[in-house]
Amino acid sequence: AARGLLVLAPPVFLFLQCILLSAARKHTMHSALQRLNVMSSQISAALLVMAVLLGVSGYNALREPVVSLDSARVIQLVPDRRFYKADTAVMRVSFEADLTPLFNWNTRVVFAYLTAHYSTPSRPENSVVVWDHILTKKEEAKITVHDAQAKYFLRDVDFELRNANVTFTLHYDVMPHTGLIFTSNHGELPLQVPAEYVMDRIN
Repeated sequence: AARGLLVLAPPVFLFLQCILLSAARKHTMHSALQRLNVMSSQISAALLVMAVLLGVSGYNALREPVVSLDSARVIQLVPDRRFYKADTAVMRVSFEADLTPLFNWNTRVVFAYLTAHYSTPSRPENSVVVWDHILTKKEEAKITVHDAQAKYFLRDVDFELRNANVTFTLHYDVMPHTGLIFTSNHGELPLQVPAEYVMDRIN
């Protein structure tokens, strides 16, 4: 709550300062309104500096997380020509990530997501999110996924997913209370999609 007030305080004081300045112009040079305007200006500047320092110090306090991408496998690959009109791959993934170093006094939320990157003759650059999670507490930042089905299917609208080389990467966005969003990624896990369709799901 205190951090939220610190972020909102500078614009509120700036608004009040404008009102006081407008009112002070109608009074003498050393009126109470002018003195109050000067005081609010100084307080607003101090809070703005504190907000900037909080953002910079929080950014500098971020540490490298520990990420281990263990395995990924396709358990089903079908040509969905009825609903999505795309090759659809169902996968299982295993990975561990300790994202607690991303949490400090200025961390509001961490958004972690696993992407699958691959290339096809029709589209040389493809990136699809297959898993994501929102972290709001440091206690939740240790993630273990063991041979679990990916939250989202991998789809290719050109029906060129067969035999594609896929690389999985774990990304994370750190959203602070004040300051800029920090984005980075860790790990690379290769996977080759089967050359033929897998109609029956493999456990």
